[in-house]
Amino acid sequence: MANETKVVGNVVVIEGVAFAQNKEGVQRQLRFGDPVFEGEVLVTATGGRVELAFDQGGKFLLRSKETVTLDSTVFDNLLPDGNSGALLPQIGELTSIINAISEGSSLDRLLQETSSGVGSAPSVSGNSIRPDDGNSFVRLIRIAEALAPLTYEYTSLERHSVEYSPTGGGRSTNTAGVPDIGDEIAVDRTSRENFPGLTPTSTSASTSTSTPKTTNDVPVVAAADVTGAVTELVTATGNLTDTGTISFSDADTADTHSVTVVASGTPLGTLTASVVGGAISWSYSVAASAMEYLAKDATKVESYTLTLSDGQGGTVDRVVNVTITGTNDGPVAVADSGIAVEAGTGAGSNATGNVLTNDTDVDTADSKAVSA
Repeated sequence: MANETKVVGNVVVIEGVAFAQNKEGVQRQLRFGDPVFEGEVLVTATGGRVELAFDQGGKFLLRSKETVTLDSTVFDNLLPDGNSGALLPQIGELTSIINAISEGSSLDRLLQETSSGVGSAPSVSGNSIRPDDGNSFVRLIRIAEALAPLTYEYTSLERHSVEYSPTGGGRSTNTAGVPDIGDEIAVDRTSRENFPGLTPTSTSASTSTSTPKTTNDVPVVAAADVTGAVTELVTATGNLTDTGTISFSDADTADTHSVTVVASGTPLGTLTASVVGGAISWSYSVAASAMEYLAKDATKVESYTLTLSDGQGGTVDRVVNVTITGTNDGPVAVADSGIAVEAGTGAGSNATGNVLTNDTDVDTADSKAVSA
């Protein structure tokens, strides 16, 4: 807008949507506190309402679907020049109007002829209407202001911001499917049908802001590397271990991930886990001596539930199963002794006893036997 354009007032109340267009056809959306300039055309959409406070005093209210040009008749509260009106400009008109009202006569008789060739003039209370008071054409007070067609472009979800640019032709075009100003804009801040692309959350009278609703994306966790295995040693020393890595992804890249571990039953070993980059790293450990009781090829499966959390309420579980396989352990035999009595003057006796009683085998499921 040119700098030399005169500021005549400010927007002190605004409800709904309203626009201002300058003499060059440039439009802008009005907001609370915006200045208004001489010569601008103001338009309110359906449901819109704008109140202006003028610098020279006084206020002006523009209601729903109204249009006004900010000239001296508005901000200076001046009556239109006589040549702009439809009533007779000659001296004595006011008297004729007052007399017509007093007599109950129609004021239509005081209006100028609506076509060329004025005939004999009527008179009201002795005041004649002169033939030269008519025109060869109809003269009307300004009844509408033309607006350049508008193009609507929605550029932000943060605010109900709208950009307008004039286009040629009779009707305006818009890219959002919103009705044009001249086609009765129906502004409903609670309906997405009127403003596609916007998610209104407020119906504030001045400035409305909206916050897009965000939904947490749950991590996607792979099902690979969720098994482990250890095998019993012939000679039990130290610990037996296994490790694994479970990859995952999360569309919410700003989330902070963590993992917890819960064992099922009473395990022989322990499993720990941590998040490293985009993966869960787990490690299992069991004392070699703890599995000595397993017979050859006997197995014990230990299960651990790993729960990955994204810190925003999203969790995913993966179960890691570790299989322990036994190895045969030889029995430990203990020497046995017995007493036999030689037969002589009396009867003798043989040595007796169970040689397996004091023998052991850590493989508790094994059966012991003896042969000669």
